[in-house]
Amino acid sequence: MAGPTRRDTFRVTVEVRDPKGGIHKLGVWDKRSGGEVDTDIYKYKPGGMAPQVSLGGSKTIGDLTISRLYRHKRDHLMLQNPPTVPSNRSIQFFRSGP
Repeated sequence: MAGPTRRDTFRVTVEVRDPKGGIHKLGVWDKRSGGEVDTDIYKYKPGGMAPQVSLGGSKTIGDLTISRLYRHKRDHLMLQNPPTVPSNRSIQFFRSGP
């Protein structure tokens, strides 16, 4: 049985599909956070001591953030013309110096 795995051993590869169906390959990123799936479960309790009934519910997906250290040669053009990403996604760059 495998134990826990460190987060920095995962490879985060990002592709963004634009509204026209094109795919923008953004390469390998350092970190990913969010994007979790959650469900609101609705339960109904009928009368007469009948067992509770689960009605299921709607699925929600949390905001997704990817980040990596900013490298001018690799990232500057993307900042000038960023790909269109869904509203609950974000892209972050971190500067290496002051």
